Amino acid sequence: MAYFGLVAFLVSHIWNYFWGYKILLYLKEISLDLRQLTLKPQKMRTLDQWFAEYAVSHQNPKNKAIHYICVPAIYFSIVGLIMSIPSGIIANTLQLNAPIIENWAFVVLLFVLVFYIRLSVAMAAKIALFSAICLVVNYYISQFVPLWIFSIGVFVIAWIGQFYGHNIEGKKPSFLKDLQFLLIGPAWVVENLFSKK
Repeated sequence: MAYFGLVAFLVSHIWNYFWGYKILLYLKEISLDLRQLTLKPQKMRTLDQWFAEYAVSHQNPKNKAIHYICVPAIYFSIVGLIMSIPSGIIANTLQLNAPIIENWAFVVLLFVLVFYIRLSVAMAAKIALFSAICLVVNYYISQFVPLWIFSIGVFVIAWIGQFYGHNIEGKKPSFLKDLQFLLIGPAWVVENLFSKK
């Protein structure tokens, strides 16, 4: 319970003193765009086409730096949140005594990897490695603190950072145009941080 209080204290202070008013105005502005958001079937784009479109709203060096930290943090926290869902049915069915893979996050990540495989097998392998690290680290975090509380704290702080970065950039997040950009973000970070250009 003390951990939840600390997270709430940190989030409220970050919110109030640094970005509260600006982010609130920004969220109000982008909420209008959510009405226009649709999941239209589209022609399959290549990974390079996704990256080119994603890069349009990620040119500012500060915004890019924020994304390099916050996008993996959001991915990590979502894995943690999904791992927090009771998964007794999976463990009882598989009976592997391997909690790192006997959970809902592992199941969801298998489907996420199908998306990446369709774009690039090499990128799917990189995302699979990062996903495995997320599973292992979240498992060990869960041994010390309630994972769902920790994950919510990381998730909220990382999204505040994301919106702050887009406020600096002066452009709306890409996912407001197409929800698939929520999966392109982690690949874009991996590509920009680890590619040999």
